[in-house]
Parts: sequence; structure tokens; C-alpha cells
Amino acid sequence: MTNAFRTIIPFVAFAAGIALRADAPPAKDQAAPPATTDLTITFVDDLSRSSTENFYFDHLDIAFHKAIAKRKWPVTLHVERFAANPPAHENELQVFFKGIKPEERDDLTFRAWLTFDGPAGKKDFGILRYQYYPRAAETMDDSVTKIMREVADQSLDKIESLLFPAGRPGKS
Repeated sequence: MTNAFRTIIPFVAFAAGIALRADAPPAKDQAAPPATTDLTITFVDDLSRSSTENFYFDHLDIAFHKAIAKRKWPVTLHVERFAANPPAHENELQVFFKGIKPEERDDLTFRAWLTFDGPAGKKDFGILRYQYYPRAAETMDDSVTKIMREVADQSLDKIESLLFPAGRPGKS
């Protein structure tokens, strides 16, 4: 046998193995990936306010994406911002943002009214209030990131049973 054949034979065997695997049916123990659900988070606020409101929206958008990724929900997330009369969506969490303001000494308090329109109809959660006490010399950017992370987690806790009435796929 020549050197050329000795070199080609392993590659031909490798390619044949790949072709056989491609034709083989999938293993029965592999579960089909769960179907994804569309979820829209609508951030409703007064657009006539200062430009810092975009700052809050951007942080909320990032926080919801990270929270859903952490939970491994089979969801396609859309985050939108409107001033009023947002279009209706099939599964929609509306966050009517009231602001982040100090209420007590050295705190930042987030307030928003939450509603969810999903498979079981419309649900009003009322006002979500989260109070945060920043560390000394903590930047506003870091504080808002932490506030929005907690707000996203609390909001998703509220809608989980409504979005997945039969239980979340893949949850043990």
C-alpha cells in the first residue's frame, strides 16, 4: 500500500462515520427543546421628562434579559418603551414607571404599577415598591443596576405562574 492510501483511508473512514451519524434517528432520551413563548415587557413612562429616563429604561431592559437568561425560560423577550397607549401583545408585562426617588434618609425607592396580560387574562399587581440603600460612594449607575435587577426578579416571580400555567418547561 502506498503512502497516499495510508493517509487517505483514515479521512474516508471519518467522513463515512459522520455520514452514518447524520442518517441515524435522534436518540430517544433526548428531549425536544421546549417551544418558545413571546413575552413583551412594555416600559410606560412620561417621555416629556428629562433624558435620564432613557437611562432607567436601558437598565431595566438589561435586567430583564439577564433575569430571563438566568431562569432559562423558553421565552423570546421584547422590551419596548412608550409614553401612552402601547399596542397590545399576547403576553405582555406593562411597567408603568413612577420613578426612583428618595423616600427616607439615604435610600432610593423604585415605584411602578405592574399589569400582566397573558393566557389567563389581565392581572393587575398594583404598585411594586422596592427600597434600596446604596453603599457609601456607590455610583448612581451601580445603584440603578442593582435596583432594576431586583425589580426584574420580583416582576418575573409575579408572572411565572400566569405565563406558564402548567408549570415551566424544564423546571424540576
